Amino acid sequence: MHDKLIGFLCTDDDVQASIAWSSHLDPLFANNMERDPALSWQYFGSSTGFLRRFPGTAWPPEGQKSEKEDINDFRTENWFVQAASSPKDIFILVDGSKSMCSSSNHHLAAATVGAILDTLGDDDYVNVVAFTDSAKALVHCFSDKMVRATPDNIKELKVAVQGLECEGSGNFTAGLETAFQVLHHYNQSGQGSQCNQAIMLVTTGTSETHADIIRHYNRPHMPVRLFTYLIGGGDSGSREALHTMACDNKGYYVQINSVEDAKRLVLEYALVMARPMVLYQADHPVHWSPVFMGGKSSVLGKDAENRRRLVTAVTTPVFDRRNHSQRVANLLGVVGTDVPIEEIQKMIPQHKQRKSG
Repeated sequence: MHDKLIGFLCTDDDVQASIAWSSHLDPLFANNMERDPALSWQYFGSSTGFLRRFPGTAWPPEGQKSEKEDINDFRTENWFVQAASSPKDIFILVDGSKSMCSSSNHHLAAATVGAILDTLGDDDYVNVVAFTDSAKALVHCFSDKMVRATPDNIKELKVAVQGLECEGSGNFTAGLETAFQVLHHYNQSGQGSQCNQAIMLVTTGTSETHADIIRHYNRPHMPVRLFTYLIGGGDSGSREALHTMACDNKGYYVQINSVEDAKRLVLEYALVMARPMVLYQADHPVHWSPVFMGGKSSVLGKDAENRRRLVTAVTTPVFDRRNHSQRVANLLGVVGTDVPIEEIQKMIPQHKQRKSG
């Protein structure tokens, strides 16, 4: 078991409680390995931020030193986020006004957008638009559209955010109208993910809730969730307005004061997006991650000659099914295992395999 929380301690009551009840998974993991010796390591990633892995390994690995900066929060990784939520269309609105010109605000905004982009996978669609006096896509060829969140597209958007030029004032109406219109078009035309939709508003502040424009596009059924990210301290008026905008539209409000905040608090949106799946989905969906190199700290990800192997993570969400007096949408975490690609190849008849796999 390894704690990967950023900004929290293992002494947190919720974390301690989750560590205690999840210990009952170890006998199940051991039984799975007895039944299938070819099984790679198994793990449970808790929504509270700790990772339970079987078999356990020493941390840090023998002969290595562990630094806090070297530990990534697994909750931003594809195997966790994609299993914890359904496919989604994410429209990121970035305040491009002069208030974002300071190096600290610009840096925090880029970190926040980057953290959101890092949670997306090939099943998702995304765009990043800056709003000043008008709304403009940061990548010109992505104007008025949503693009699949492939690694190449994500990289292109990250580079564009770093080059954001601040000017004029922030026209929230133009930005929100563009976002709602694009998302509505994709929903009605059968394009995009055809599942969840959300607007991520990244700004240094606003004194209004923009209720009229939101009411026009998002009522009565609220098909689009609205998440708000306040960069820097802001004033009480901005905090209240952004909190209201998010809470009135099935979203979440956070304040970003550091890069660590961006990495940690952005994750809240994934848990909120998982709520409908927790409440209404009886069957646990199974997610197969993109192929990656496994085994950084265990021989389970390496072959007999100690070489790292290609693996895919097979994961599924763990829901809170307890009988509460009031219905709750609590995602406990994600459970999974890494499957070596060579094990999958062994199950496929030779004549059905091509040179490329």
